[in-house]
Amino acid sequence: MTFACLALVVMMMVQPGSGTPAVAPSPQPQSSVQQRGHAQPLSGEVAGASFAGLFLKSSADDPGRLIAWDRVRTVDGPGKAMTAPFQAIGDSLMRARTRLERGDDWLADQVIDPLYRSVVESDEGFAGPSGMLLAECALRSCLGRRAQAGATLAWLQWSTAVQLRPRDAGPGGKAEGRPPQWLGGSTDLPSIIDPSTGLCPQLPPIFPHGSASSIGTLRVLTRSAELERLTAADAPSRALAAAYSLAVRIAAGDIQPGESVALPDPSSDAERLVIDVVAAQTAPSEPMRAARQRLQKRIESIQRDAETRESSDEPGSAPDRSWQRAWLHAAVGRSMLAEDQPAVRQQGMIELLHVPAIDGGTQPWLAATALLDVIDQLRRDNVGEINDAAIKALTSELTARFGIDPLPFEPPVPPAAPVEQPLAPAPAVPTEQPMAPQSPPSKEAP
Repeated sequence: MTFACLALVVMMMVQPGSGTPAVAPSPQPQSSVQQRGHAQPLSGEVAGASFAGLFLKSSADDPGRLIAWDRVRTVDGPGKAMTAPFQAIGDSLMRARTRLERGDDWLADQVIDPLYRSVVESDEGFAGPSGMLLAECALRSCLGRRAQAGATLAWLQWSTAVQLRPRDAGPGGKAEGRPPQWLGGSTDLPSIIDPSTGLCPQLPPIFPHGSASSIGTLRVLTRSAELERLTAADAPSRALAAAYSLAVRIAAGDIQPGESVALPDPSSDAERLVIDVVAAQTAPSEPMRAARQRLQKRIESIQRDAETRESSDEPGSAPDRSWQRAWLHAAVGRSMLAEDQPAVRQQGMIELLHVPAIDGGTQPWLAATALLDVIDQLRRDNVGEINDAAIKALTSELTARFGIDPLPFEPPVPPAAPVEQPLAPAPAVPTEQPMAPQSPPSKEAP
């Protein structure tokens, strides 16, 4: 190349008015992320790392990908040091997920419980795909042990993660433009969340009235720091958390007869359903009866949908809301048991018996709770041999079908002589006694 050509090249590289060469932007250091179950690694800049996940960007204008830690096997390159503190969390999440997927619930519990407690006690929260996965694993674990109070907290954490997802663009917590793509965040098991409402069909806001020990467990839940944070004014799932908290207080006997209760204002049909189910269980009042009437209208609507499905040849002609039917009959029945008129209480027992008769196969926990309510009411009525025969038959069904023995009958304490039990310190996650024996541990090694 001649001197003139070299001079021309230099002149083209000089920015006008600057006198300095234009330097092309240097590429960001690239890291290699190997995912579990994938042959080819992902390449990009590790833009951040938190409990929520690994934030990987392929370019400056790329919204990036937020990868759940259970999916990350190794990280090589400049991002390795940043992600190293989360490798142990990823291993634990992977073990929890895979053990649940293969049906080894007992071994999964050994990993889920300490990890869940550590997140509750930290400031991280259940954000991102990693938080959503952990909440789902805890929810499945608690439901498998019939620990409904613990399942309530896990589901509320899952619901919070869902509501935060559109704004959660990685460790920074704020989205700029398009949100990142999530990789992971759930198990490969059939969903236990209703897609149209976001509610968990196996988790109705109806808790059994139990013995002193179960009441103590429920009271510890209402005083837990975790539930307090979930019901805070700025919490995304505040309305649902407040409604479930009130349902627990009702079952624990913390709501006194005639005491007025404050219910949150619903912002969706799902919240309206939950709030009405809870309101119907409060002491007899005009708001309680209005909520019960709204639930009865929902039962009529579900019956019409069922008739439409039976008469139509087209699949999906009407939504399947059979799980809602069980919730509604149980709430309406329990509401009627609180009335003074014997005829209304008898109709309430009939409503409750709908649950084990129609939906006992899909709603075993709620069916058992309904049977416990009916047995308890029959004991309180104490009208003779007919009641005794009914109690014996229902008790046999409760034991044979659901593996549950009814609690010993405890007459209500007279108002003049209340018995106050001392409260235990509230842990982050209350420990519950299962309603049925837990399955034995698997012989498979962790």
